[in-house]
Amino acid sequence: MDKLDLEAIDYIMASSKLKFSTRSFIYTFTNECIKDYLKFFDLKSKEILTVTGSGDHILNMLLDVDNIDTFDINLYAYYFYILKSYALITLELDEYLDFFLDKESNYSKKLFGKIKQNWDNNFDIKHFFDYVFTKYDKHTPLFTNNKYSDREQLIKNNTYLEEKNYYKLKNDISNKTVNFINSNLTRLNLDKKYDYIFISNITDYLNNMFNTEPLKSYKKFLYKSIIPHLKESGKLVSYLYNGNMIGFNDSEVDEILNYGFVKKEVNNDKILIYTKGGTWKNI
Repeated sequence: MDKLDLEAIDYIMASSKLKFSTRSFIYTFTNECIKDYLKFFDLKSKEILTVTGSGDHILNMLLDVDNIDTFDINLYAYYFYILKSYALITLELDEYLDFFLDKESNYSKKLFGKIKQNWDNNFDIKHFFDYVFTKYDKHTPLFTNNKYSDREQLIKNNTYLEEKNYYKLKNDISNKTVNFINSNLTRLNLDKKYDYIFISNITDYLNNMFNTEPLKSYKKFLYKSIIPHLKESGKLVSYLYNGNMIGFNDSEVDEILNYGFVKKEVNNDKILIYTKGGTWKNI
C-alpha cells in the first residue's frame, strides 16, 4: 500500500465533512431503488458504463452482463467494490449483510479472515482493508454506513440481494470482467460506445461541476462529450431523489432538457432518461 493511501486514510478518519475527491469516504450500499428502475431496461448482453459508487450498480448489472465499465472520481469506491466481490464469493447471504451492516460495533474480524482466504488477486487492495480494519472500526468517516434496520429495504433496492440472485452471482462473478476508470464524469476519456450509461445522482452536483448556467452547460457537455459515446437508441440514465434535481425547479429542468429526456416514476423517486436519436435543439 502506497504512502498516498496511508495519508488519505488517516486524513479521512480525521474529518467527517469531506467533499468528493480521488480518495474520499465510501458508501456501503446504494440508496437508489435500483431493482425497480432496471426493469425499464433490457441489459442482457449490452455494453454498459455505470458509476461505481457503493458497487451495487455493478453487482446488480452483472446479473445480466459478463463485462461492464465503471467510473468514479473516488479510487476507494473501486476498492470497496473489490471487497464486496470477494465477500460475495466467500460469504453466505446473511453473513454478507451482517458484515456490511451495523450489526456489530466493528467489522467482524472472523468474517474478514474468511474473505481474505479467497482473496487471490488485487493484493494492494487487500492490504488497504487490512490496515483499515486493524487500525479503525467501521464507525469512522471512511464509511457512510447503512443501519442493520435498513436490511429489508436494501434487499428491496437490490436485485442481487435476493437469495436466488445472490447465489447465482456468487457462482458467476469470478468469470465477470469489471473495468474501472478513475475519473469524474466531465473528464471521462472514452474509446467505445455504450447501450447504457448510468450516472446515478451526479446531476445533484451540477452547480459544482459548471460555473455558469449549470443546466445549459450540462446539456452542452452531454451533447459534445457523452452522447457521442452512446450507440444509436442508447440511453443515458440519471437518478432523481424525490423526483427532483437539486438546485433546480421542475420547470427549469423541463425547459432546458426538453428534447429526448423523459422521467419515469420509481417509488417516491424518478429516473431521467435520455435516448439518443434525432437532432438536438438550443445547443
